[in-house]
Amino acid sequence: MMLPASAISLASLLSIPNCSHKTFAPIFTACLAISGVSFEGRKTFTKSTESFISYNFDTAISPDISLPSDDIVADMYQIAQSHLTNNGFEHYEISNWANNHNYSKHNLAYWQRKPYIGLGPGAHSNIGNARFWAIKSPKKYVQESLFHETATSNHLQHVINEKFLSDHSLIDGFEILTEEQISSELMFLGLRLLNGINTQEYYKIFGIDLKSIYKSQLKNLVEAQLLENSGSQIKLSPSKIFVSNGIFEEFL
Repeated sequence: MMLPASAISLASLLSIPNCSHKTFAPIFTACLAISGVSFEGRKTFTKSTESFISYNFDTAISPDISLPSDDIVADMYQIAQSHLTNNGFEHYEISNWANNHNYSKHNLAYWQRKPYIGLGPGAHSNIGNARFWAIKSPKKYVQESLFHETATSNHLQHVINEKFLSDHSLIDGFEILTEEQISSELMFLGLRLLNGINTQEYYKIFGIDLKSIYKSQLKNLVEAQLLENSGSQIKLSPSKIFVSNGIFEEFL
């Protein structure tokens, strides 16, 4: 079956061993040839991954493995930003671009803290103020699933509580988030979107007044020209993407 171009999403990890401007450039040749595609470019390289690579290659014939510097990664990010925007892609989230408004619905749900249900062993779910995860054993998961009806996120939102989560045999663990934790997530996830956060809409959905809770932080960040605060809209200043992690820390 031929997929429509709008169903195609490309992702690139910028900080991987031996990655450079030369190896990164061909990605755009393929990406820009696909109409209606969405593109994600992230700096993702963890210590555990680094240890894995080091362990495997150090026990064999070790090639010359090196990670690109932060400056090279920043250059590759700017290459992505320039090439994609010049070819009609909208930069709508720190690490994401889309053509013809084909945004990643999957990622938007996370950034806007919408409810989601994770299906399968070890899968995580987020409903209301509860975050929970399924048992990891595939065999046990299948066995237990036979005894439970399928439920929608809207249905679960009305029945989930601490007792439900504690008693449900499919659930391995959970946490009930405080208003402070939810407020923090709304800010540092929502600010990843270049259009930012509409505090009035969030108040209607979550009943949380973010401007009141973070009045001091917002004042300082706006005065430092790190954030823009216009009416009910709060967003990153366009030139501050490279220091966004430091800005997000103000809401943790």
